[in-house]
Amino acid sequence: MKKKKLLIALTAAVVLIAAVILAPYIYAATLPRRTYTDDDRALHGPVFGGMGDRTPPSIELCVKRAGFICEATVLTDGKEKKADGLNHVRFKMLVNDVWFGECRNRILDIGISGHPSGDIKLAKGDRIIIFAARAANVKEVKERYGYEYAVSDGAHGIYIVNPDGRLFSLTDRSNFADFEGQPPAVLKEHIREIRRELKKEK
Repeated sequence: MKKKKLLIALTAAVVLIAAVILAPYIYAATLPRRTYTDDDRALHGPVFGGMGDRTPPSIELCVKRAGFICEATVLTDGKEKKADGLNHVRFKMLVNDVWFGECRNRILDIGISGHPSGDIKLAKGDRIIIFAARAANVKEVKERYGYEYAVSDGAHGIYIVNPDGRLFSLTDRSNFADFEGQPPAVLKEHIREIRRELKKEK
């Protein structure tokens, strides 16, 4: 009898743990998704990242700067805050697949900083490919802006995966737009090639 009760208790514990782990993914799967078009790209304007320059980076540079690249689902609508002459947009995202790098948590507070003339508007339910990094001075950034991780290069650090499974680029810079309409696997393989080349340079 004791063994049976122990087995029941262990089974219940396993089910509970599984439910806790899977709950965010089940929730993310139920969120409605919108389709991004050229009109959305025009709304974003010339968004550059908060990396100390105003020059649109290449995809190779975005890969080099990123602490990690992952496929994720946006869980909350963005919350905006103006500081230091930039718009900072904070949202939560659920990591579905880490393409490379170290990403310790499944749910992240992500921040995007952009020039006020081109704010980034992501919506809850968006599926994205994101080039990101953990802030070097995490405590200060979290207190000031409310997030712990940051997109490396503004709009250049994000691809949207539309509901049809194809990529949409928030920037029309050619080496980003080249992947427009492609499945994420094509971009993933290109990033692998870039990383192989970067390793050769070391």
